Amino acid sequence: MNYRFHPEADEELHKVYEYYEARRQGLGRRFGEAFDEALARVLERPFAWGLLEPPYRLHRLKRFPYGILYEPREEEVVIVAVMHLHRRPGYWKHRVPSN
Repeated sequence: MNYRFHPEADEELHKVYEYYEARRQGLGRRFGEAFDEALARVLERPFAWGLLEPPYRLHRLKRFPYGILYEPREEEVVIVAVMHLHRRPGYWKHRVPSN
């Protein structure tokens, strides 16, 4: 399955990577690996993870307080946010069309 990032989600991913790498060399790489593993699981089974707010789903990363917030579509997954799980829970809503 294909995927694409919302531009702000792509920026978030890079900022989180840089933050962890600045904290300790190699930690950013470990975050990236955890993200890649989670993304692979999402792409393999996009409807398996819990709904945060329909149609948006959240898959948590292992060992890091982040999750991939995404919308599964017919032929692609749209990554809406790479969100910290303990901060500003609704900050991403301006990125999606309102119902």
